[in-house]
Amino acid sequence: SHNSPASVIKDLQLLLRPMVQGMKTLIYYINSYSHNREKERQRAAAANEWSYPLPSFVKAKENEEVNSATLKMTQGERELVNQFIISGLSCLKVFRFNVDPEKDPPIITSDEYKSLSSNHPPPKYYEMLEAFAASFTVLESFNFRRVLAPNLEFIAHEMEKETSIIAIFKHLLLSSGKAVSYEVCDLLISFLVEHIDEVGVHGDEDCESQANSTTEGYNPSHSSLTCSSSKRAHHLFLLFCLDFSSLNKFPKNEIVLRPHLQKLISECFRRSTEGPLSGSGHYMNMLRSLFRVITGGKFEESYKELLPLIPSVLNGLFRIFTLTEDDALRLVIVELSLTIPARLSVLLPHLPLLMKLGLIPALQSNHGDLNNLGLRTLEFWIDNLSADFLFPILAQQSSTMGELMVSLTRHLHPAPYPYGLLCLRILGKLGGKNRIFMQDLMNIDSNLGESDHELALFCEWKSDPVGDSTDDKNTQNAFCIPFPLKRAIEVLRLVSTAPRLRTDDIMSDSEANIRNYDKDYLHILLTEQAEKIDFNSFAVHLMEQIKTEQASSAFAVIRAALASMLDLPEEGDQMLTFTQVEIFLDKGQAQADAVSTLEHRQSYNDAFKLICDGLFLAVSKDELRQEAIALLKGLATHVFYVVTSVRENITRVDSDGCDMESFHSENLIEDAFEAHNHILDGKMQPLKPFGSFRLTGPLESGVDPFVFNRSLADSFSDNSSRHTQLAATEVLDLFFELFQLSSCVDSRDGTKSNTDTTSSGGEIIFENLLSVFCEFCFSKAWNFKSGIMSAVLNLMNRMGLRWCKQYEVEVLHTALFLVKNAPNDMSLAGKESLKFFTQICWFFFEGPTSWKDSKTLIHDVLCPTRVHIRSESGENDHAIISEASLTLLLSELSSTSHLVRFAIRHALRLITRDTTTSLQTLLSKHTSSLKRLLFPRLLRTLPLPDQVAVIDALAYIVDRAPGLLPISDQNLLGFMSELLKMVSIADGEISDAGFSSVILIDKNGYAMSNSDEFKPKKKLQSHSSSVFLRNSFVLEDGSFEGRVVVPKELPLGVQLRVSTLLLFRALIRGFPDEFFDAGAQTQIGNIRPHVVSLLFRSLISEPVEAVAASSSTLHDALLLGVSGDCRGAEGSGTKSHRLPKELIQTCIRPILLHLRDHTKLTLCLLRGLSRLLALLSSWFNKTLGEKLLEHLHKFTEPDNIIAAQIWTPGDEPKVAAAIFDLFSLLPQAAQFVEALVKTTIRLEAVLPRYRPCELISPFREPLSKYLNRHCASASGFFLEEHRLGNPMYSDLFLDLLKRDESAPLRKYMSGRECTVMLLNVCFERPLAIIRSEKNSATPTGKTTSSSLAAYGINQWNSPSSQRKLEVVRQEIEMKHHYLSQKIKEETLLTKSNEIASSAADQPDTQVALQAARRAVERAKEDLNETRRAYTHEISKATFQVLPDKDSPTQRPMTTTALELQYQGFKIVEVLISHDSAYLPEHNDVVRGFRWLWRSRGRHYRLLHEEEMPPRYHSESLILAKFLTSYSKANPTDVDVLFDLIRIF
Repeated sequence: SHNSPASVIKDLQLLLRPMVQGMKTLIYYINSYSHNREKERQRAAAANEWSYPLPSFVKAKENEEVNSATLKMTQGERELVNQFIISGLSCLKVFRFNVDPEKDPPIITSDEYKSLSSNHPPPKYYEMLEAFAASFTVLESFNFRRVLAPNLEFIAHEMEKETSIIAIFKHLLLSSGKAVSYEVCDLLISFLVEHIDEVGVHGDEDCESQANSTTEGYNPSHSSLTCSSSKRAHHLFLLFCLDFSSLNKFPKNEIVLRPHLQKLISECFRRSTEGPLSGSGHYMNMLRSLFRVITGGKFEESYKELLPLIPSVLNGLFRIFTLTEDDALRLVIVELSLTIPARLSVLLPHLPLLMKLGLIPALQSNHGDLNNLGLRTLEFWIDNLSADFLFPILAQQSSTMGELMVSLTRHLHPAPYPYGLLCLRILGKLGGKNRIFMQDLMNIDSNLGESDHELALFCEWKSDPVGDSTDDKNTQNAFCIPFPLKRAIEVLRLVSTAPRLRTDDIMSDSEANIRNYDKDYLHILLTEQAEKIDFNSFAVHLMEQIKTEQASSAFAVIRAALASMLDLPEEGDQMLTFTQVEIFLDKGQAQADAVSTLEHRQSYNDAFKLICDGLFLAVSKDELRQEAIALLKGLATHVFYVVTSVRENITRVDSDGCDMESFHSENLIEDAFEAHNHILDGKMQPLKPFGSFRLTGPLESGVDPFVFNRSLADSFSDNSSRHTQLAATEVLDLFFELFQLSSCVDSRDGTKSNTDTTSSGGEIIFENLLSVFCEFCFSKAWNFKSGIMSAVLNLMNRMGLRWCKQYEVEVLHTALFLVKNAPNDMSLAGKESLKFFTQICWFFFEGPTSWKDSKTLIHDVLCPTRVHIRSESGENDHAIISEASLTLLLSELSSTSHLVRFAIRHALRLITRDTTTSLQTLLSKHTSSLKRLLFPRLLRTLPLPDQVAVIDALAYIVDRAPGLLPISDQNLLGFMSELLKMVSIADGEISDAGFSSVILIDKNGYAMSNSDEFKPKKKLQSHSSSVFLRNSFVLEDGSFEGRVVVPKELPLGVQLRVSTLLLFRALIRGFPDEFFDAGAQTQIGNIRPHVVSLLFRSLISEPVEAVAASSSTLHDALLLGVSGDCRGAEGSGTKSHRLPKELIQTCIRPILLHLRDHTKLTLCLLRGLSRLLALLSSWFNKTLGEKLLEHLHKFTEPDNIIAAQIWTPGDEPKVAAAIFDLFSLLPQAAQFVEALVKTTIRLEAVLPRYRPCELISPFREPLSKYLNRHCASASGFFLEEHRLGNPMYSDLFLDLLKRDESAPLRKYMSGRECTVMLLNVCFERPLAIIRSEKNSATPTGKTTSSSLAAYGINQWNSPSSQRKLEVVRQEIEMKHHYLSQKIKEETLLTKSNEIASSAADQPDTQVALQAARRAVERAKEDLNETRRAYTHEISKATFQVLPDKDSPTQRPMTTTALELQYQGFKIVEVLISHDSAYLPEHNDVVRGFRWLWRSRGRHYRLLHEEEMPPRYHSESLILAKFLTSYSKANPTDVDVLFDLIRIF
């Protein structure tokens, strides 16, 4: 039927198709009409066609939006295009339905629509998306960016609902020409780089479901690394790859990609290590796509851009390669190393690393693409490098040469193998060098297949009762089959880690067959018809069934071996009881005679370990889980009661096997700890072992029960299956239950008194278990420690603080080792280890009470932006900590690891309750040890990491415990003097021949020497050493209070400067009087000017961290440098400062000298100047603002700025924005409002000339900061009729009001004074008309053109009226053209008459000439008549649009008044959106809006929308929204509701 859903959808599609396809033409004419109109006007004026123009109110509107040659489109037109983008994407979804009206489908529900959206959309949907994208390709560069850039976030959000929308970007990037592709590539890469943190989702997501749904392998087009992540992350990743691929078709796009390369690569590598490696696929695949594009395109400039990062990238990839066991990630790393964008000449120093990292693994892989890449790379090296250079690299390590040759021989296969011929060609090019490896020894495992245990299955042949021969008697009838435990363990491990295969589509007809697959696979294949079998489901089910059978067989072996070892009775599968334990003990004693030697005992221990491991692995299989857990719990119960029953036969021993006292003897332990110094000679000494026991009696020759603990720890460390860890947790919980039951029994029976210091059997098990956990934390790889750390915390929480205090040093040592041993390239490892250390410290020492029940951020003590707060009162008592634990922490205070230093500082804050007095009291006994740590030798002789560590530690001690190291200490003074000399030489302030051989670090963090050979020749966007550095993160967990902010890891050069500045900040904070009052001849007075100079120099350095540290230090110096008398006196006169004025002027002068010339301005200089203005605003001359404004005017001439080539392309607007930012800090600078606003408009007009162009204007944010300080001047400037009526000013003002940082300006605009000004400027005319109508007694009559004109309604604005005038005008032009033709004919006949004056046909010529003259006269009369008619129409129109003389409105509404009213509505709308109480608090505004709502003018304008400009059609809608908002805030004012009824 006609009203069926299919018909409706079809009609909508037919309606929308021409609209979308026609928008391209419409947008083109909107974008071009202004330019063409000006050309047409110039042509018409030159041809004198405007003798009779249209009326002034028709041809030249009073408020026509100002156009610029670079803008072409007005702001209103751009808003319409924005609405088309927002509404068009939603409308295009109707084309997803491929409907047929004849079939008349039922109404489609939302669930059916979702299922339909998940399928592949029809081709017509992609066709409409491409037509939608093509609509914007007709825009020129500036408007294209202004329209598309703000909507990128909206389109990306829509992609989360509909992935097919990516076809829009695909069309723009690949199918719209190089000009459009260039613009889109620039816009898209800037947008994506800003949201690069959203590409990878690293959370507590369960990736196992998706991992099980994909087969294991390496797919170059779509790596299996991609784990479950949000749709947005996946879509952003697709956009990145699409943007990269555009370089293949349009190489020019490389220009806009190049500035982002360093940041892209650094962020991808850094963020790929912040989460699980299995979830880092997006970042790694992005790098792989990027490397492929750059390498394939041979972009030389990109090669040069990435040149500084090559060493860091290759070394970091190698470390990640060695630290991970994820095969898919390793293969991606191999490809990245072989496709890294660099010339071979650059890679020559790294060839040995590339051999191990890329070439050999690529040849050893089972993936053809990597095999081909490795072979091609090796052949390229051989062809382009000489044999004398290449072969020593190949043969410098015999293992490398052997692995290479063995890998090559794997590919020596005949056709059709694709790489056999290539491999043979490479061996031929080696020229016989390949035979060298045949002389080397090869590692061959000779113990394959041998069993290292004696557990076996005893078998015996039945004897033949008939045979009587002697040969039959001598036949051996019995033999043993060893249990293949290792093979069973291997099978279970492979099954547990194998992905679970499944198919998405399973035919319903084949479900019945699937249930019968278990019966007979061969029978089904031979008997069933092929079309009835779903072979995909059949294959998947078959493989899953095979894995289940293999796991069951392996589990049967494990179970049989366990039965053989324990000699279980028939009822052994039940839970063991105490009686059965005694039976087992008897049987164990009986078997002890058979297993007497140490080798046999170790063999049985290994076998028991394998059995336990196999049981834990079997838990990961659903079919075996219940039985495996039952056996594990039975074993755990057996082990626990064996240890409990024979407690007297278990003796604690040390590392030498000697007996030692129980850890419950607290006095002995404390004395031992105090006698043990952990920082002897500056090195950490070994700790006493714990958890080791000697077994005697019945356990001496039997199986060691503590082997079960090692297997339990192995299960916690197994991160391949969470079921294994869950099973281990259940077993540990069972131990706790048994321990509580045993303790209750002992307490009831009185077997253990309160004074008994002997450990119970359960405590022995937990002590050994804790020892095993700590041992595994030291021995296991970093990615296997997460489960063990959770197990340690679980064990400690269950056993309590009193029991754990015995092992405080050991556990702290373990936690500290985890932090210290965390791989630097793996941010996730550092985060997990630091979290574990924090949990351990909080468990032992807790923390300040101010941190409890608080979610505030806790920053580091050495944070540059941390406010100087000393906690002198309150919690002065520190936590109880042993001397051994304290010396252990202090030994790592100056560690070279940034994370370890932070961990120690945070632990000391917990111990001392974050107070300085407690810290000084705690460390007072260790002053000499601290001096040995902090001042080991001359600073210049230390390596750079040690320099940073020592300065960092010294800054902490001076800041938090200034009493330990007074400022008069000679070690401290000598250290600071040497440090100041080093930084001064590096900054070029002084020179010293004694430091010529020392590598120094300048203020920007780069290494340099006196010869400047280490100074970078090209300015880098980031330090090459910062590629894999850790970002800042927040530690938050329920086990400790507060949210700990861990600072980001900085490059060593930058960290050295930051730590130096923080050291001097701590010195100034700790000893302000000594620092400022010291004489000039003293040591302190000698270093004081150098310290101040260092602070000012660091303000204009490149690293933002150094700038923040120097600003914080300088702020404290200026604050504390005020003399004590003036600081305490309020209202005193001028303050005297203890820093000499000449010194400050000397330090500021170099900065001010650069401000004289705009060519010397840099972002670092301007950023430092902004800090100076914030600190020393009164020290600057008032003419500084005029000089800065003069520099800003230079940037309005982009041709001159770009030709100078002073700044990096694209940085010019940033420099101008940085100059803008200074005005908000200038004192008494309100006079620059007009100049800055106009300069902003001029700069934004020329902004597209600077390439690459910014997505949004960088000048509005600093302008808003400036206007916030001068709200009165800003509001007075913008709230004027001629500016609010100009879109250049009104649009700018509205955008500034909407910004988040403009809260002070909005608050001022909401005040009483501005409200009155707003009403007077924007609503004065309509409110005056309303008042005059109320005061007039003239009744309302019939509406005429004259009466409507009083309300701003111009009927001649309607399309019909304008068309009427246009027709008359065209008639005039036609008759004028006809007259011109007749005049030409008359002229020709006149000439012909003169030539033929003597001819016989002169009368005929005269007749024709007379006829032509009469035609000309008639044409002139017609033209004049038409002109008189046109003049009459013009006078009539002019008369009708003028208001009546008797009208009560003396000042009618004009287009300007309508525009002012419209802008007033927009301003109030912005204020209401940020303050819902604006209308209720401003009754005068509400009263004015209610008058406007009731007014006759609004009603007439609503009825005559055709005669009104489209811009003002929303008047009634806006007023209705205002009144509705007011009604919600004031529900008691019901009159508003009755007013709203007027709309109907």
